[in-house]
Amino acid sequence: LREGRQADRPHFTFFGYRYASLTATKQVRIVSLESVPVTSIAAEKESPMLVTGNEKVNRLIANVRWGFRSNYLEVPTDCPQRDERLGWTADTMAFVSAAEYSADVRDFLWKWLKDLRDCQGDDGTFPVLAPLVWAFHGYGAVTGWSDAGVIVPHRLWKRYGERAPLEEHWPAMVRYMDYVRTRGAQDAQPYGDWLSYEYGADMEWLKPVREQRQLPRKRVLNAAYRVWIGRMMAEMAEAIGKADEAAAWRAEHRCLAETVNRLCWDEKLGFFVSADPKGEQCPVRELHGYAPWYFGMPTTKRPDWSQLSDPQGFAATYGLTFPERRAKGFRIAYDAHECLWDGPVWPFATSIAITALMNDLHSSPTPNTYISLFSSLL
Repeated sequence: LREGRQADRPHFTFFGYRYASLTATKQVRIVSLESVPVTSIAAEKESPMLVTGNEKVNRLIANVRWGFRSNYLEVPTDCPQRDERLGWTADTMAFVSAAEYSADVRDFLWKWLKDLRDCQGDDGTFPVLAPLVWAFHGYGAVTGWSDAGVIVPHRLWKRYGERAPLEEHWPAMVRYMDYVRTRGAQDAQPYGDWLSYEYGADMEWLKPVREQRQLPRKRVLNAAYRVWIGRMMAEMAEAIGKADEAAAWRAEHRCLAETVNRLCWDEKLGFFVSADPKGEQCPVRELHGYAPWYFGMPTTKRPDWSQLSDPQGFAATYGLTFPERRAKGFRIAYDAHECLWDGPVWPFATSIAITALMNDLHSSPTPNTYISLFSSLL
């Protein structure tokens, strides 16, 4: 430190934090400390913030708004507080609707979609982050992450009604869907899929499954995403005047839904489950078995909502477990920072189940049956 009074600030970086620690190598007196918020979303573009009579709800709303501001800086990042401050596509896809309610984000996200197109692979795959850093080159398509190349423009069009940017992005989406078509209901890249049953603990009954986990699998969550983005393609094609393509996408959407109903439904369990390359189905109910109702997939099957309140199903004092608790591989484990299949609550999987229940309540001829269950889960 120099003698006398001086001011310092970091350059070419930013930090997200709750607490800050200062360390000085000499005796100093801190005159003032200022935290300067930075974001790419101008204040005049923000929406009014809801205020309720409940302070906890108000705190949650404020936290969402500040998380939005701190992660929308040049690109939509996954987190502002560590080295992994990158434009992860799944995080963008998951938050886009909340962002649209928080501010006018059309220019910000259409610009980011240009970054995504710049990173698109020769085979049509969208990357897992944009802009793309060297470590993730050639990583391939990943369910949920790569699907952001279709989901985000669909959400922007539904919210703002702009067709010109949609037309500009259309060829890139078609190239991606051409790749998806070659995969069908399968996915060879289980990126971050710690919730897949083949990634469970070291249990004898899982060994044959784990040995094949690099082979194409019919994952129910992956397949439900495929059906969902197929429907989005049909809607967007119709919006930009491509009637023939819209009809083709609707037909493909129905065909894939029928495939999922045939291959992933377990009559004995009364549940949608994943299947291995040989057609053997997972012997355990998992929360993402509700995904078809989350995505509004056409099906004549009826979901077993009672598993959400069954102590041997998904019900637990701390929230919904991912696999059913009666499964022989189930255990509770919170060791270090492990991502485990067999116990701890996964908020996204829980939100899929609760949203699926809400969607079914809207369409069910006897909606009162599970209204109390829905309220208790909230």
